[in-house]
Amino acid sequence: MQPTIAYLAQGRLFVREPDKPPREIESAFAKETEERQSRSRSIDGWKGRSAVWGQMGMAPPEFSQWEQAGAEGLRRIKFRSLCRGPKPTDLMYVLDLETVSGVFRYDLAQGYERRLMHRNDFVARDLVCHPEAGTLAVSLSHPDGSASLAFSDDEGRHWNHVTGGDSVDEAPHWIPGDGRKIVFQSAGVGRNGHGVRLALGPYAIETLDLDGKGDTETILTDDKSDLLLPRKTADGTLYFLRRPYKPFREPHLSLGQFLWDVLMLPFRLLLTILHIFNFFSVMFSGQPLATAFGAANRRAAGEQQFLMLWGHMIDTRQAMAKAGNDAAVPLVPKEWQLVRRDAGGSEQVIASSVLAYDVLADGRIVLSDGTAIYLIDTAGKREKLCEGKFIEVVTAVAPAESRQS
Repeated sequence: MQPTIAYLAQGRLFVREPDKPPREIESAFAKETEERQSRSRSIDGWKGRSAVWGQMGMAPPEFSQWEQAGAEGLRRIKFRSLCRGPKPTDLMYVLDLETVSGVFRYDLAQGYERRLMHRNDFVARDLVCHPEAGTLAVSLSHPDGSASLAFSDDEGRHWNHVTGGDSVDEAPHWIPGDGRKIVFQSAGVGRNGHGVRLALGPYAIETLDLDGKGDTETILTDDKSDLLLPRKTADGTLYFLRRPYKPFREPHLSLGQFLWDVLMLPFRLLLTILHIFNFFSVMFSGQPLATAFGAANRRAAGEQQFLMLWGHMIDTRQAMAKAGNDAAVPLVPKEWQLVRRDAGGSEQVIASSVLAYDVLADGRIVLSDGTAIYLIDTAGKREKLCEGKFIEVVTAVAPAESRQS
């Protein structure tokens, strides 16, 4: 039987039940926040659009048409993380509310959302809930470019940092068994002489025992690969994504790039001038110089061009262009592999072009390549469950008796 799955795509939450089309889950708190922010922008937003017009106490002429054209389809509040909750029908997620972020729980059976916490400067990702203890763990990003793990025993009201140092610690996941042990990915931060983050080292897989001394232990590393999204089962089997590691190199200008820039200079100058005059035309008359300009702005606002995935920028438009009419082309290359490593150290590549995945207690796997979600059974048979745009996170909502994490 197909499992019920939940996934995030373009900052939106979807649930797909067996043999049914996906349905979107709306956050009541997010909807109320968006409506409140929209009213605030409509009343006071013009004050910040132009220093000249603002000093005169006036809104720029016809600026509302320009703003509406550029902001059409813009989604300011987004789901940033997703996991199973402490109950079989629960989902938990992190909502990015622009100025604040928060942790929420959603009961699929009742269609009820509960806000657990929200506050400023809470830049959290990779939320995960312990199935028995209910302990929450997240990865918290810091202004200096590092990230650390934190956990909470009171539904997010207080967070205790359990890792530190100049590293990026992400993707925590609870290890089944006695106690509270976490497996996660970690990469060292490389900086210049001014302390600015330049690059990350290869991601390694580490473990942490919250009930023990709190020391971390590296269990798998590879200087030539990033090891991502680790999952460990009760029998000691380790699942993870492996992708080639790209070391940082100082940018340099080649002769070919220089000649191409010189050749394109007149065209780019002309395009810049046209955009400047088009801006003033829309601002004063409400009409673009050419219909193509307005269409381009609306299309750009509604499309997500890039996905940042653990230090790699994925150009989604380029992937879509290569696909042509095939909407289900993977967003990541075939070198992104899902690997199973048993307790004895033997490895098996399960699938390629994998962006996100989850493991069920019965050994089945749900995975996504960014544009579709598949179910792989224990015999290796693959079944497509659904398609979507820019799928970043996928999780199986399993019955209580079959859940492992």
